[in-house]
Amino acid sequence: MSSKLYIPGYTLQTENEQIQKLINENSFALLISTILDANLQPITYTTHVPCLLRQTPIIFNRENDEQKLQNSLGFLHLHVAKANPHWRAIEANPNSEHILVFNGPHCYISPNYYATQDNHVPTWNYAVVHVKGFGKTVHDNETKLRIVSDLVESSEIALHNYDPNHQIWQLYSHNTREYLDKELRGIVAIEICITKFDAKFKLSQNATKENFNRVKTYLEQSNSQQVQQVAHLMQNFQK
Repeated sequence: MSSKLYIPGYTLQTENEQIQKLINENSFALLISTILDANLQPITYTTHVPCLLRQTPIIFNRENDEQKLQNSLGFLHLHVAKANPHWRAIEANPNSEHILVFNGPHCYISPNYYATQDNHVPTWNYAVVHVKGFGKTVHDNETKLRIVSDLVESSEIALHNYDPNHQIWQLYSHNTREYLDKELRGIVAIEICITKFDAKFKLSQNATKENFNRVKTYLEQSNSQQVQQVAHLMQNFQK
């Protein structure tokens, strides 16, 4: 898939720690795949999916995927409903690249935040990561269970970290294997071998020092958690 995210130089984010942090904290992504149908006409599939970022593969292997693994920047694990035709497009096109869009915190920026309101227009602050990579599917229940249980465990731990009163729920403790096998038959697991990160952090970096600091202060005082998260990201670009 040929695609390019518009990223002005001052908004380009290249620090892997910041990129991975955004993905881990905003792991519900939009998966996009464009392939050619039987009549050689492009068709685009889109699916919203929870993802888990990992450094080692489960589905890709050295024997069959050596070249792709050599250039890998990591892996994303996800799953879709078996009734969703998206997985068939991925499975039928092993050499096509797919895109996953991870939206971080974002908010409106009013000119009222600036030292003077004249000759300014509103804008939007946001952070986003586009991930590009090859995909492989898997159908055996053992591998699907491993991928799903890792996602559940990671999500439960994140909930507990946010709310210590939350008791971590365990997949194996509350379900029989027979029941799990029945549910697993209804999904297809997917692994994305990441080839590229495109990260754009647009956070008032082009404003004057005074206006940058005023914007950050206004956002820090907001009652919105998402707006406060934007202010927190701005700390990395403090002038």
